[in-house]
Amino acid sequence: PPLAALHRPRELEVGAAWEGRVAQITDFGCFIRMGQVDEHMGLIHISDISDDRLERDDVAAYIEERVGPVGSRVEVEIKTLAFKKSKRTSLKLLQVLSRERIEDLALEPGPRRRAQLEKLSRLGKQE
Repeated sequence: PPLAALHRPRELEVGAAWEGRVAQITDFGCFIRMGQVDEHMGLIHISDISDDRLERDDVAAYIEERVGPVGSRVEVEIKTLAFKKSKRTSLKLLQVLSRERIEDLALEPGPRRRAQLEKLSRLGKQE
């Protein structure tokens, strides 16, 4: 297939499973960024995470406990799509894949930097 076809965003469809990261936690749920390069955003409403009614001030802490902080990897299912004035995607949490903080992801060295750090570490041990 042409190279452009390999990088084309996947289409959203109800019932499809997506992997994504928690992008934002609010007092009514959490937004999930799905896809490779910010392809799609969707919302997991707090009523889909908790059966109990929570006070607004308690929602963010509950989401961090159940789903994880901003940056956590999750698997979600698309529940509904609405494309009126803005694209709205309602999601269902299938599973938490990893609990990672966005700060840790941003500071984590890439493969090239890790190799440099390992080389410096070996040089330091030889002296």
